[in-house]
Amino acid sequence: MEISSDNNIVNFGIQISVGRESWIYLEREIKTVSFLNKISKKRYLPLIFLCNLRKVTHAKKEDLIGLSLIEWFENYHEWHLSVTENNRVLMIWDHNTGIRPALPKEISTIFKESSKILTSFYDINTYKQIFKWHHGAGDFVINTTKDPPRVKLTTARDYKETYHLMNTSVQMK
Repeated sequence: MEISSDNNIVNFGIQISVGRESWIYLEREIKTVSFLNKISKKRYLPLIFLCNLRKVTHAKKEDLIGLSLIEWFENYHEWHLSVTENNRVLMIWDHNTGIRPALPKEISTIFKESSKILTSFYDINTYKQIFKWHHGAGDFVINTTKDPPRVKLTTARDYKETYHLMNTSVQMK
């Protein structure tokens, strides 16, 4: 969502849930991101500005609508693996300049920094870690405007006890 006033433009991310079950997931995600932002020395996750639940009625049916307003990582872009007949190409979805293949340096940075972020949130005393995360869902985003490129995490669905080394290694592969 883009809000403009005078000469200022501010972008926000919006997350929406419809129904009780969807709200439960959104609420857990918001609590997880807020908690991780409090315990982290570096900011890898977006700030949460607002999270609200409302009852709505449409066609005489009552439902729940949840909404959260979060920080938008300006100049950060999703990346996805594109599979063709002959190879796999990591594509950066830059909607300002166009979707393009990632450079070798960017590919290296994406995997190195994504692993670093996940490891930074690993609690060696409780075995808690960010779980579940996905490459293909745009969880990690990259900013290539500076050298070296920077990576952030757009969400954290949960934070619980899992087998960090095995989980991270398998999913990064």
